[in-house]
Amino acid sequence: MAFEHLTMLYVLEQYSNIVDEIEDEQRNDSLLARLEYNEAVHALHDRQTLDITSLEDSVCKTLFRFTYVELVAVSRALGFPQLVVFRGDSRQAFSLDRCLALAIMLCGEWVE
Repeated sequence: MAFEHLTMLYVLEQYSNIVDEIEDEQRNDSLLARLEYNEAVHALHDRQTLDITSLEDSVCKTLFRFTYVELVAVSRALGFPQLVVFRGDSRQAFSLDRCLALAIMLCGEWVE
């Protein structure tokens, strides 16, 4: 009888450890996702160049409503040239890749 109680106690302890490990893993995954999102948002607000090709699909969708692959397809479908030129006839002229130009246009707060 005592052996059965010890065995049951051991099984419950193992189960509790497994549940704790799963919860820790979920917390870490959530934290990592938030850090990646914050890093992308910080880059946008700090006027740093954002490499949208390196963003995960979930972050890309949150920021631009589309994944990177979808941005490529939409920018082509809209007929954007490979390089979009801004302020073309001025000394401040600059160009951006069509996907980044579309992403910037889509970026910002919006209401569903």
